[in-house]
Amino acid sequence: MPVSQSILASTHPDGEGVRNEYVCAYLFWNFHERTPGVFKWDGEADIAEFCKIAQEEGLWVILRPGPYTCAEWEMGVYPGGYLRTTALNFAQRSVVCKGIAKLLKEVGHVLASMQITKGGPILMVQVENEYGFFADDAEYMGIMRSAIVDAGLRCSAIRVYPPII
Repeated sequence: MPVSQSILASTHPDGEGVRNEYVCAYLFWNFHERTPGVFKWDGEADIAEFCKIAQEEGLWVILRPGPYTCAEWEMGVYPGGYLRTTALNFAQRSVVCKGIAKLLKEVGHVLASMQITKGGPILMVQVENEYGFFADDAEYMGIMRSAIVDAGLRCSAIRVYPPII
């Protein structure tokens, strides 16, 4: 996600009234891996700095590393090269799953030390982003959960599914 540390510090109320206790942080794959195999984590892509400021402001972080990010970002955040080989059943696309595992390893390298279990502000990590709204693929979700754990992200993991009506 494009990071604006000043927004985080300036929008959270100090003192009386209602206040948020957490912030959700999306990580957009095609923002952090603009060139295949090259990850960017500095400047406006400095999610570690964002998390540090959140902690300084007394906020918990719910990390949403994707890989898919629904309508919040162009093309669901998949880098263009992956989209050319992808259908909706991502679990059958080994090249995409390998790319996702690589992405999550990078995320773990940058953020694993910032989990609540290590004194940091990252309270939870969401497995995929609202994947249950367009697919019900337990095998794929298991692959994603394993990739998150393998990346060293071992705090509470959550998933979002649509409500049953």
